[in-house]
Amino acid sequence: MSIRNSEFFRTLNRTWLAATAFLVLLFLLASSQWFIPISDYDFWWHIKTGQYILEHKSLPDKDPFSFTYIENQTEVSEWPIVILKSYWLSQVILYLVYMFAGALGIIMFKALVFFLIIAALWRYLIFRSASQIISFLMLVALIFFSKEYMTERPQIFSFLFATVCFIVLDTARAGKKSYLFLPLLMLLWANMHGGFLVGIAFILIYTVCLVIKKQAWKEKYPVLFFYFLSILITLLNPASYHTATGFMSVQGSTGETLEFRSPLGYLQYLNSNWYPLFGFIILSYIVISVEAIRLIKRKSSTLPVEHVLLLLGTSLAAFTSMRYGYFFMIIAVPILAVRLSGLFSFTPGPYFRAVLLLAVLSPAYFSPLAAALKTRQLTDESFVPFQAVEFIKAKALFPKIYNDIVIGGYMIWKLYPDYKVFSYTGTSNPEIYRQYMSILRGNTTTYFGVPEWKALLDMYGIRTIIHGTVNPYSGEIYPLMINLLKDEAWHLVYFDGIMAIMTRDMQPGLTDFPRTMLLRQMRWEIERGLNRLPNHPGFLRSLDMLSRLN
Repeated sequence: MSIRNSEFFRTLNRTWLAATAFLVLLFLLASSQWFIPISDYDFWWHIKTGQYILEHKSLPDKDPFSFTYIENQTEVSEWPIVILKSYWLSQVILYLVYMFAGALGIIMFKALVFFLIIAALWRYLIFRSASQIISFLMLVALIFFSKEYMTERPQIFSFLFATVCFIVLDTARAGKKSYLFLPLLMLLWANMHGGFLVGIAFILIYTVCLVIKKQAWKEKYPVLFFYFLSILITLLNPASYHTATGFMSVQGSTGETLEFRSPLGYLQYLNSNWYPLFGFIILSYIVISVEAIRLIKRKSSTLPVEHVLLLLGTSLAAFTSMRYGYFFMIIAVPILAVRLSGLFSFTPGPYFRAVLLLAVLSPAYFSPLAAALKTRQLTDESFVPFQAVEFIKAKALFPKIYNDIVIGGYMIWKLYPDYKVFSYTGTSNPEIYRQYMSILRGNTTTYFGVPEWKALLDMYGIRTIIHGTVNPYSGEIYPLMINLLKDEAWHLVYFDGIMAIMTRDMQPGLTDFPRTMLLRQMRWEIERGLNRLPNHPGFLRSLDMLSRLN
């Protein structure tokens, strides 16, 4: 082998070694940042559905987990189809990971998905010859913001597929034949999460821009064909077109679902991980404004129209609803990194990059990993009431239970089929949610002299209630708990600072705790809220109210 070829291979090996080391370090960072207890309450009903699908070898036609399920739902007739059928492949995958590797496997699987997102963006930025230092800093910002979204639910697949979809479309714009993989990508996406609608929006933007582009039609036709095929193939999923129509029908009925609300209305609850979102939105608008000024001055624009539309569309969506923030970030990071790279010519040397990596990968970021390994606590008990649910099972409480909607998924995982729940986060009917809230708010509208909250409990034959006593966001003591405190027919049989259980049936083996213990439960929950938000007016008002109840 010639000296020249030998030098080439040594250079190639050094390049691959550096790239591999960088990606391994990113994976370690992902693992440490996300090696935290499972805390998403949707996770449990998703894996239970995955188990149901494998055991029955079919998808559920109606909700098997709730005793309040209404089969004919005229108001949102298509949304139940979406809830029951559109996640099936991701639910099966998550269930299999959990069954073979447990909670640790889910946490590492989540870290792997995150790693693939960062690795894909890093590879794209290399392809676009973006500045290494700018690319790295923007990816680090994305890492911190990702912590708010990388939960144990099917949406993480949408984040990964949206990243790949953008890269495929943008490299196709640059003349590559990456669009050949787009139909397969969209087929998988459509069977894993309803977020594939975001992918369709991306494809439509690139389709319109390609049509108006000054280019020979014979060169456009193959690309347009694959774009059209990619959209059409998304119909090959169990929910078919109902994902799109169901999504539109449910928008007005999302009620108090936090993720559908604008982050601007919840600034007091947002931590520093959200700073990159607002910073990148401002930076996007500055870049777009500069490009607009260039066009007004009749100078050529360096920002493609596709990128302008993507930045505007995803940023507006992020302002409208918190659930879309991550889609904006995975678009903004590569576009802005490439755009800003032209403004800086500085290329860091290997020592500078090493120092930067060490600064980012400081021991502080590995503290969640160390804490998790030390305590072996892989599931957050503030989200998952282990002991309360085990109490229900051990004491064989009456199966008709009014439950906290947040823990409904975990109850399904642990108690189904012996118990079905009143509601959970996958409940698809607005009327059931209205009834749930009517009970929780202690609705005093009377029916034949009986207040609605009590009439609904009687209508469903509910003999047991498991619920928190204080709203973790508003700090309000739930009116239901005040009503139960005053109602002699209900007995407090369990409390642990997270959940309280009350029942009408004092069967053998149950302890009837004094009602003052329910006040203690309220105090514990209020104090936990004040530890998170020390000056929150809602918790302070509830604390004052509690002193009067005493």
